[in-house]
This record gives sequence, structure tokens and C-alpha cells, in this order.
Amino acid sequence: MVFTVRTSGGNLRIVGESLVTGDRRILVQEGTYARYVPTGHLLYAWARRLLAVPFDLAGLEVTSDPFPIVEGINVSPMGAAQVSFSSLGWLVYLPSAVAGAARKLVWVIRKEPPSHWRPRHVVIWIPDSRQMVSALQFRIEGAKNDVGSMTCLVTSLTRLSFEADNFFPIWTADGKRVTFQSTKAGAEAEGLFWKSADGSETEELLVTSEHTLRPESWSRDNVLAFVDIDPITGWDIWVLPREGERKPLPYLRTAFDEVTPTFAPNGRWLVYASNESGRFEIYAQPFPGPGAKWQVSTEGGVEPVWARSGRELFYRTGDKMMALAVATSGQFAAGRPRVLFEEHYWRRDTPNRITYDVTPDWHSSERNVQLARRGTSGRPLRRLDSSILV
Repeated sequence: MVFTVRTSGGNLRIVGESLVTGDRRILVQEGTYARYVPTGHLLYAWARRLLAVPFDLAGLEVTSDPFPIVEGINVSPMGAAQVSFSSLGWLVYLPSAVAGAARKLVWVIRKEPPSHWRPRHVVIWIPDSRQMVSALQFRIEGAKNDVGSMTCLVTSLTRLSFEADNFFPIWTADGKRVTFQSTKAGAEAEGLFWKSADGSETEELLVTSEHTLRPESWSRDNVLAFVDIDPITGWDIWVLPREGERKPLPYLRTAFDEVTPTFAPNGRWLVYASNESGRFEIYAQPFPGPGAKWQVSTEGGVEPVWARSGRELFYRTGDKMMALAVATSGQFAAGRPRVLFEEHYWRRDTPNRITYDVTPDWHSSERNVQLARRGTSGRPLRRLDSSILV
């Protein structure tokens, strides 16, 4: 068996292991997504290149230096290469230039033409409804995946991280700090860190684990909801209070996958997507509990996002953007989901990351906009009475 290992320092290595003897050894010091081909080579990706190295299958070792096969292939930040091979000798791959050009960040204002940016990753608004000009978060392209921020309409950049690999940035509820996943935590572990949004302070470690962790949402009471990817139970929801003992606690740990937990603006409810019914649906539960669970979606749903007022909830199902009225001040109540629009905009193959956001002034002005990356349909933007687009 040949597989990729990511070290605590963020290095990607290709490792081979004999299923008979259990002998394990490093085959390639810098590489990912290795595949054995019948020509007697190990093909793998590195720095957007596809390389080949002669490989002794019986001895489980490389026998010469690697050489390049294709330049400019698409490789994800986690090391997955968009490439495959056939037994007849054909190679198929997605060029990196095509992948990058296929996405645009679209900001649509109801009565104005859209503007465009080209960020690398997910977009999130600063959670401060008093600010008409908000900020975006994204990943800077380069050798390392660094978290940055950009102020809309000003396009000024502030680099927040300088070491290790850093992913999945989210804002705290007050908009003063950025929380992110990093490989800086130490040997055989990943951690969640936070740092002041203006870069004036060093990173502070919040929680670490042998599993992969992803920060998801902060409550107004300084409780972090995050996902722990357990090899036995799958994607589980944990919470980390910043008051008291500051110890991580399991919130939902089941045999199913629970992803994208998001706090209601009042902090009393948590919505998430779960596949417990056989497909992903949106659910709401009281926080910190106990209490009854509510199924919010009716025909599948992922990527739940609250309106800043707490009176409306959005989610996606296929190419449809859904919305429904909710009440969270007392007993939870939800209206019937309705389709805002249906269009082919970019979304992940797996529902473990939210790819859009709703502006803080959704109910307070006509500058009602939504952000996301556009898909590859090439169709023109449409203005909708619903005042929402991705």
C-alpha cells in the first residue's frame, strides 16, 4: 500500500507499507497522491507537476531519480491531484490554469451591477452589522497556505500567518480575531489557533488533537464550535468555551457525520448538516442543551447560514438556494423552506465547508448582497427580486 503522510510541519511525504510484513518506509520526501502504473513507475504530484520515479514493487523502494511528466496540473491544498490513469496507458488530468480560471467571486447588489474579485478560498463577512464596508478572508496562493484578509473596495492586504500550513479561517463573533487550523501545533498533531485580525498579536493555541480539526463558528458568548474528524465515528461536533476551564467538550458524537455547525446570533441554537437520514439534511438543536432536535430542511440540505437578525436561515440543496423564517427567542419555530433562486454556482463535492455568506445588513438596507464563487456555467448574472445571489 502506498499513501501520503502530512507531517506536523506541513510536509507531504509518500510512504509505502507491506501488508504482509508491516514494514513501512518513506519512498518520496516531498510528494503526494502517488499511484503505481504498470510501466514500473510511481507517479505522484508535487508543486503542480506530475512526476514519475522508477519503482521496485517487490522491494518496495524507488530505484532512481524522479523526472517530470506534466507541468501545471491542478492539486488541492490538501494534496489531492486531479489526475487519473488507464490500464491502456492513457493519462487524464485537469490543468491548473483551467481550474483557476473557472471561478469568480461574485458580489451582487440589488440595484447595482456586480463587482468581481479572484480570491483563493471561502469568503466570510466581518460580523459587525454597523460596518457598511466589510472584509473578506481568503488564502494567499504560494508555497504555503497563509491566511490573509482584504478590505472590500480598498483591496489592501494584511498577512496574518507566516509559519506552517494554515487553513479554514473564521471570524470571532465580535470580528476582532481570526481563528484557523494550523500544522504549527507540534509533532503528530494539528491545532486550532486564533490571532487578532489586525495582526498585532502572535497566534494563541486554542485546542490540539491527533485528529484533524476544523473551526466552524463562534457564539457571542465566546464558545467555539468545531469539527473533529474521528477515524471511528467520523465527523463530530465539539465545543470549546473560552470561559471557565476552557476544555473541549463533545456536542454531537454519533456514528453519522455532523458538519458545518453554526451558532444562531443569540447563541441559543446550533444548526448543522447531518447524514443520519441517509442524505444530508439541516438540523437545529438548543445550545448548550438539552432539548429537542428540529429538522429544518425537507429535501436535503447543506451549508446552513444565519441572517444576522436571527430571523432567517439559508442553506443549499443542489443548485437551489433555500431560505426560511425562524424564531429562536423562545421555543424554536421554523417556516416552510422556499427557493430563492436556482443556478449552477460552485460548491464542494462534500458538504463539509460553507462556500458563501450573507451580509450583515440583510434586513437593514437595500445593500443586500451575498458572496460566493461562481461555477463554470458561463451564464450571465441575473437580478432577482429576492435580493440574493451567489
